[in-house]
Amino acid sequence: MDCGALFEELSCSEPRKALTRAGSWFALTTDLSILAKMEATPLMMLRYSGTMLCERLPADDIPKAARKILGGEFARYRGFRRRLLDLQLLATRSRVDEDPIRGLQRLARLEIRPSAENPFYELRRVLNATLEPCELSRRIAIDLDKNLTGLNRQTFRAALGTLDRLHGSALAQATGLLPKNIIGFLPKPSDNAYITPLPQKLAQLHETAEPPLRSAISAGYRVALGLQLFNDDEDPTLKELLSERNIERLMNTDPASLGIKRLKPATFRAYVNRLIKACSKMN
Repeated sequence: MDCGALFEELSCSEPRKALTRAGSWFALTTDLSILAKMEATPLMMLRYSGTMLCERLPADDIPKAARKILGGEFARYRGFRRRLLDLQLLATRSRVDEDPIRGLQRLARLEIRPSAENPFYELRRVLNATLEPCELSRRIAIDLDKNLTGLNRQTFRAALGTLDRLHGSALAQATGLLPKNIIGFLPKPSDNAYITPLPQKLAQLHETAEPPLRSAISAGYRVALGLQLFNDDEDPTLKELLSERNIERLMNTDPASLGIKRLKPATFRAYVNRLIKACSKMN
């Protein structure tokens, strides 16, 4: 972030609207002037890249240099810090927060609405510093969801929904903070797709399918996995699931032999026929 260039642009008669999403031109130019005074550096020479500014302005403590100018009022410092980091994000379109959860909260607040950042507090608790948000996949999300109940599960799923919405933001995509793929709506805990999470291609089909076909996709994949027609790290299409060899195996399998006792043979064969019909319509 070139602070001098931004100060000049914000001081002109028509600054970029993208920049003033961070605050009014007056507030932002004042903040840049205060920052230069804090750093004891001429504004035109002041530059930051990546998370440098975030590190200079910690979230939970007022630096000594800032305290001399802003006083000890934390709310005032927090607003000053938020506007500057928002400005850097909007100007550079790159990651500015060292903490990825704070970065996602910043994006949610700017790109969706202020309250959209709230579910990420639960996402932080669930990930527990063992996993980066960008490492999330649908399968991992379902595994994490299985350990949750009630409001915790509801809030975790809301955070996943916000992540999915941010995939539609070019700004969010540019930061590298998002998972590679959209997670999608998670199934009910009683669904086959919850017990045996679907791989990406079948999950995408499942998400847009009508309810009868969803049940067939989930059951078909679960039985195929039990028959070892695929490994759980493979990502088959519906056509690959229904190869000639696989159809014969599926049709001749009693799901109970794989421990799936609630799925009757006749019901499962009807599911396979439903999948075959859906696949033929796609060709």
